[in-house]
Amino acid sequence: MRRALLSLAVALAAPGCGEQPAAPVPGTEFGAELAASPSLSTSGFNEVACTDCHAVREDDPRILPGATLLGAAARPSWWGGTVLDLREAVDVCLVYFMKSQPLDPRSDEGRALYDYLVSLADRGPAEAQPLTVVPKVAAAPPRGDAARGAEVHARACAACHGTAGTGAGSRLAEAPMLPGQARAEAIEAFPDVDPAVVFTEKIRHGLFFGIGGNMPLYPVEALSDEDIGALLAFYEM
Repeated sequence: MRRALLSLAVALAAPGCGEQPAAPVPGTEFGAELAASPSLSTSGFNEVACTDCHAVREDDPRILPGATLLGAAARPSWWGGTVLDLREAVDVCLVYFMKSQPLDPRSDEGRALYDYLVSLADRGPAEAQPLTVVPKVAAAPPRGDAARGAEVHARACAACHGTAGTGAGSRLAEAPMLPGQARAEAIEAFPDVDPAVVFTEKIRHGLFFGIGGNMPLYPVEALSDEDIGALLAFYEM
């Protein structure tokens, strides 16, 4: 398996017929830096990195929307089985969530990132990771334990939205303060809908909910209905 993955990395970097040989593949250190930097995107408006949504170590305490990058290069498919090519899986994140152009696999950045992913291939699950998307939110989950909600906020929300109630520590200009600003925006956009339902829809569908922002979607495997219900209790929403 390891030899096959190394062959994949070589194939991704290999020039086509008649092309000049590519420069040596950059080290995994460069790829690791790219994965942790918004500069991987070609957009000057991007504020997020691969590691904002994907873990690269086993003891990462965050609740993240994306599957771990450990083992990712060894998987047969990505995005819940809908994507069968590693380069396409990377481009989904780049284009939809990082406002970028697709990554050129022959560029220094492309070769470095794939080299880094291959270096992680034998350190995590090689099977395709489940991704269950809730098609429609009919109602908000029952309110749960507010103390649990505070923990969920700290592990899943605070990195982008900052401290609950103040937004302190947020590093994303577009991320609304939770819960006040998010509630106000929900009421403005959908005055006849329970803000808790709008809030849940945004968590479940991210930017695909179509009300603005650049948020990733949280599948059931990342946040359960019980987790969201606890968040609602914590936010008093």
